[in-house]
Amino acid sequence: MYQIEEVDNKNWKLICFRLIILLNVIVCLICNITDIVHHAQIIYCYWDYTGAEFIKFEVAVLITNIGMIPILIIGTLLVFKQNIKQLRSYLTILFLLSWLQMLLIIALTQRFPLTHIVHSKWMDQKSIAKYESQYNCCGRFGPDDYILRTGRVPNSCLVDTTNSESREIHTTGCLAKDDVDADIISYELITSLFQRIKAENRSFRGLWRDHIFL
Repeated sequence: MYQIEEVDNKNWKLICFRLIILLNVIVCLICNITDIVHHAQIIYCYWDYTGAEFIKFEVAVLITNIGMIPILIIGTLLVFKQNIKQLRSYLTILFLLSWLQMLLIIALTQRFPLTHIVHSKWMDQKSIAKYESQYNCCGRFGPDDYILRTGRVPNSCLVDTTNSESREIHTTGCLAKDDVDADIISYELITSLFQRIKAENRSFRGLWRDHIFL
């Protein structure tokens, strides 16, 4: 009787762990697909702009996100296949790819910290005056963006915002503004951090000791 209860408990433990892994994979897939759509939209919008140096970072992150999709699908299959050797190799690959993904996003957000937030607000026709004043930039790629849209340049683009009579304006666009001190954290980091936690949340010794995949 005791052995039957022990087997039942072990089966429930295995079922619960499989469900947790499956939910983690689903969340990671959703996050990656969302990131892919977001980066693809930015690349599509600014591919032909000569001043869009951030595009090469966007492409690198996009390729990494696309590469994570089959990796996550394979992980789901390995969980149900219960092959400990293959699962160990998979977790190592997932860990390395998650690190690469995170480093690329950090490089993008540190080199061009305003790209995503300015793009989103501009497409939604919301004000970016806060960032123009803080980072000494104007529009997406320069004052011409406002001239084409509204016919006038806002005061937030002025070099001296306290003097409304001033005609000196910032010529650098906020999308192309690079190498600035920023405390903006990109939400895309959530995806890579979540995947990294998923790869680390069970040690190899722990998997072997609990016989969870055997």
